[in-house]
Amino acid sequence: MVFAGLSGAAQALTAEECREVSERYGVRAIGCDAPADTAAAAPEPSAPAVSWESLRESHVFFASGTSLDSGEAQRLALLVRVLETSVLADACLRLVGYSDSSGPADANLELSRKRAEMIAQYLGANMSDGSRVTEVIGMGEANLLAGFAPDAREHRRVAIYAKRCAAM
Repeated sequence: MVFAGLSGAAQALTAEECREVSERYGVRAIGCDAPADTAAAAPEPSAPAVSWESLRESHVFFASGTSLDSGEAQRLALLVRVLETSVLADACLRLVGYSDSSGPADANLELSRKRAEMIAQYLGANMSDGSRVTEVIGMGEANLLAGFAPDAREHRRVAIYAKRCAAM
């Protein structure tokens, strides 16, 4: 997920959730203690190749169709908690669905849109302000990830982008 200069009302996270947020999303939520080893707090430069672990930080994955991969429902529940923290409470979300290249392109486009809508519905129903989901689009099999086979599971995903909501 992309985070940039966000603040607002906070919801406390447990120590375990704080650790998971830090490890998964690379941010420290307000109310979470700083890591014990602050000397190692600066992230190392990432490799140019896309890895499964780096993808997990900003995407929700689907086993097939609109069925989530194992553990993704738990990740979504944690994501809602993170989005309700003071760091992200004023974030608006853009959800972009994708598919692999198996099947007809028009069906993949529709499937990718349905995936993004499914995540939007979940976030909208579970966040205190569902209107923060401001854009939901499907890209189909466009933008397949380099380094993965055209039918790889990594392509069956919804990318989540967060930025400060525009003043209304």
